[in-house]
Amino acid sequence: MEKNLSYYTNLLKEQASSLSVLYVEDDDDVRNGIANLLKKFFNDITLAVDGQDGLEKFQSGSYDLILTDLSMPRLNGVQMSTKIKSINYEQAIVVISAHNEGEYLIDLINCGVDAFLLKPIQTENLVKVLSKVCGHLSDAKLLEEYQEKMEISYIDLMNQKDELQRQINAKIDTENKNIVFEENLKENKELSSSEVKFLTKDFDAISAVEFIENYPTDILIYSDKLLELSESIDVLINQFSKSNSKDDAVSLSESFSLYADILQNIPEFVNLTYAINQLSEVFKNHDTSVDQNDFIDLTLAISQELEKWRESIFENQDADNIHYLDKSLISDCVMLESLVVGSSGDSEDDLDDMFF
Repeated sequence: MEKNLSYYTNLLKEQASSLSVLYVEDDDDVRNGIANLLKKFFNDITLAVDGQDGLEKFQSGSYDLILTDLSMPRLNGVQMSTKIKSINYEQAIVVISAHNEGEYLIDLINCGVDAFLLKPIQTENLVKVLSKVCGHLSDAKLLEEYQEKMEISYIDLMNQKDELQRQINAKIDTENKNIVFEENLKENKELSSSEVKFLTKDFDAISAVEFIENYPTDILIYSDKLLELSESIDVLINQFSKSNSKDDAVSLSESFSLYADILQNIPEFVNLTYAINQLSEVFKNHDTSVDQNDFIDLTLAISQELEKWRESIFENQDADNIHYLDKSLISDCVMLESLVVGSSGDSEDDLDDMFF
């Protein structure tokens, strides 16, 4: 079934509305008449008065389609089209020529012109030719937009995959360390806690700012939880210092355990996690008949040091090295255990052997 003018008109309106066109014509009356017709289809139209003007406008702008007359002063349609195609061979060009200008046909084909229109221009021919050319342009534009969206979606998907993999690796790393800690304790279960060597991991020095900025997930969510536990621990220490009861000791043990549970989500704090878990064990098994003075003072000092550490990492972010507390906290834990069992246990000089 032969398609009529109405079909091509509606089709061109669809195709051309999102395209830009540069129309080059030296005759004022013809240029204005064709421009009014083009406005029925194109929303973005630029006019040029001759080939030189058309070339300059092309060089300073961007157009999906160029529609040009052939016979013009300064640069004719062949010269302008040849220069434009040498700059961008993919540029779509439709040339309007008279029947007596056939000698230019080979040159126009060789330079890569996309289509031709013969004078006098008939509306039906103009619409059909433009519909064919704009159909290709519109399809290419849609394909390019689709490919860009697919590329963005692919990049987003890969970023999500990498993020998920980092989280999985961090979780596996934490779980593996916990398994090693448990095995280490089982192997030394007949030893006193002061004789148990802390299994630690060496970390490169990293500032709090760099750590927070580069961490794959938002770890600032833990700060408020740690602050709340820190305040609770201080209250419990004060309460325990007065009561010296087993119940308060157990409450302190549970609070330190919760503190360690939060830190174990961050593999970089595995040393602190293990040390604080040891604190929890000290209070869990604490003999309330032992003299409390030095024991309470050291416990309070540890709690206050932990809070300063939390502020310097999560709030102020002014710590030069997020691992600065590792060794001193382990040292305090060893000293605290020694107070409980009534012996010095491992000396601070031996602590360097605990890090490997």
